Amino acid sequence: MKKSFAVAVCVMAFLAFTASAKSKKHAESSFRIGARGTFQINAGSVIDDEKISNPTIEVEKSVDQKLLAGGGAGIFATISLPDLENVSIQPEINLMFNNGFKYSEKDSTYSRGAGIMTKSSSENTVSYTSLEIPILAVYTFKIDDFDINPLAGPNFSFPVGKAKYATDISDDATGDVDSHFILGILFGADAVWNIDNNNGVVGGLRYLI
Repeated sequence: MKKSFAVAVCVMAFLAFTASAKSKKHAESSFRIGARGTFQINAGSVIDDEKISNPTIEVEKSVDQKLLAGGGAGIFATISLPDLENVSIQPEINLMFNNGFKYSEKDSTYSRGAGIMTKSSSENTVSYTSLEIPILAVYTFKIDDFDINPLAGPNFSFPVGKAKYATDISDDATGDVDSHFILGILFGADAVWNIDNNNGVVGGLRYLI
């Protein structure tokens, strides 16, 4: 019998500094550019339980996901849409380190004839560097000197080089594995403190699935 359940979520918190400008041709159109530093946790849950039983042996296997921390930096531009009040488009380019996942694996085997139980466990990590390009739709609520910005959109993840596989079983098992393009959905909210008309500080929390 085998039971599987998987949810992969990346939680990101960041701090950014911005500068803004207005278009001379369209007074209602403006854009804000900025640079950010990001801390992220690859979280969620991956559970894979399998049990094999016959007259000779009984085998149980389980896999559980652990937290893996990473981070990175990038740039972004927030472009207002003159025909849609409080709505803007925000493309970004972020270089992220230590993307991937970490999981524990446990095996137990019981030999019915010999009456012997053997157990083994391991901690395994697959990590990689990636270029993340989200294109987000942003809606802005203004509260005094602050902007509250719910946002959502697709995230295009391009791996930079191969992923690194590591396990605590043996150094010989460590090596490179192929990594692939990933299309995800990013959503969350930013809070902008407008220091003056042209500069601000941004903090936010995001989820990538």
